[in-house]
Amino acid sequence: MKKNYWVTLIVVSLALVLTACGSPGAEAPVAEQPAAEEAAPAEAPAAEAAPAAQLDAETPGGIFQAAMAGVTTDVKTFLDGIPVPEDGTVSMEDANRMDFVTSLSIEECAQFYRDTFPTLGLIEIEELGKQTDFGATLIYGGYPNGKAIRVKIGRLSDISRNVQVYILDPEDL
Repeated sequence: MKKNYWVTLIVVSLALVLTACGSPGAEAPVAEQPAAEEAAPAEAPAAEAAPAAQLDAETPGGIFQAAMAGVTTDVKTFLDGIPVPEDGTVSMEDANRMDFVTSLSIEECAQFYRDTFPTLGLIEIEELGKQTDFGATLIYGGYPNGKAIRVKIGRLSDISRNVQVYILDPEDL
């Protein structure tokens, strides 16, 4: 039992150190991101129309676009408001990504997002999701400007999971 505790502590500490080392480089685009998003709403219809014609229906981005075709949602932009389970400890956060560690099982963490994101107006694209004993990937649509949300849950140890929540373009799925 003590061995698992120390191994988990070392892995989490290492993850935090590596995240902290990479964050100065990751912060530079953050300052530029809001300016790009402010300009995007004026061009959003044209930007959304072009990728739809370019993405192959067999790719994850094409599947995402097909699932979201004609669907409208009233989701507000939330970079700071991504829900985290009560015991979640955020290790990294920037304009389009957040990482945290939780003691919830993979199934419990996946269910947390299946319960929480629909209340925010997001729609799960089940065709693009995966779940195994060692991890899960959930894809949600309905985010402003045609963006997707990807939740990746990975097993760190018997008692902890790493969760990454990304906001990204469908072609990056």
